[in-house]
Amino acid sequence: MEHCITIRDTGITVTRILEDIAVGYAFHQIVEHYSKLTISDIMASAKFAADLIAQHVKTEDVIEIDAEIILRAHNSRIVNLTEIRKEHPRAYQKWESTEDNELAVLFKDRHTYDDMVKALKRQPGAIRSRLVHLGLVGRK
Repeated sequence: MEHCITIRDTGITVTRILEDIAVGYAFHQIVEHYSKLTISDIMASAKFAADLIAQHVKTEDVIEIDAEIILRAHNSRIVNLTEIRKEHPRAYQKWESTEDNELAVLFKDRHTYDDMVKALKRQPGAIRSRLVHLGLVGRK
């Protein structure tokens, strides 16, 4: 199954843009062809690829990846979901209504953030964000 990272809400994949660059299209030609894109989007795609290579290529001619690695672009950076999910198995997954209910009960029963993190298998930031989303705590 192929996973592709799209650029913003355009539906255009980073891979497609990198392929266009590889065959010789200039940035302005790509922007003309994909009206939803900007030059910044193309530059961000190239940076994404460079960052990915820098994180996983040990030498110029050897790529050392021992297992499937699940990566995700998040807040302008690449996160390694494989590593994060070792400690927080539900990290970056869509919240289920049952989880929302469980979180609300834990919060109302005055459980600690650590308890909520462990029970829901989520990262601390996700717990705080979801409590805000549910209106149980303020933004601060």
